[in-house]
Amino acid sequence: MLTHSSKQQRRNLRGRSFKNQDVTGQDYCFADIRGADFTGANLTGAKFNYALAGLTKSQIIRLFIVAAILSIIAGIAATIAVDTPIDFVFEGEKLEELVGEVIEELKGKKIIPNLATFLFNVAIFMFL
Repeated sequence: MLTHSSKQQRRNLRGRSFKNQDVTGQDYCFADIRGADFTGANLTGAKFNYALAGLTKSQIIRLFIVAAILSIIAGIAATIAVDTPIDFVFEGEKLEELVGEVIEELKGKKIIPNLATFLFNVAIFMFL
């Protein structure tokens, strides 16, 4: 049985690239392989018992920032997609006037719909 005490040091292989390498039979037990790239590597017989895997903190932060930016863009697009047709249909404005007014309205829009969309996407992201 494999054991790992808190006093044992984990081999730090964070972020290393093993891309297209032959690591047949290598022992990565108890190693810290977060962010390591094993793309195309031959892992036949390699041991990963109790290895610490996943994303590094910097990768998580990058993903969160990308998700935040996409959430804001989605909120803006949703606001435009809903407000523009409603204004056009129910107020009977001409298309030329509508484009100018939409731009003026966007300058004065409150951030609340975008913030709500962002918070909703953060909540979904956390539970995935």
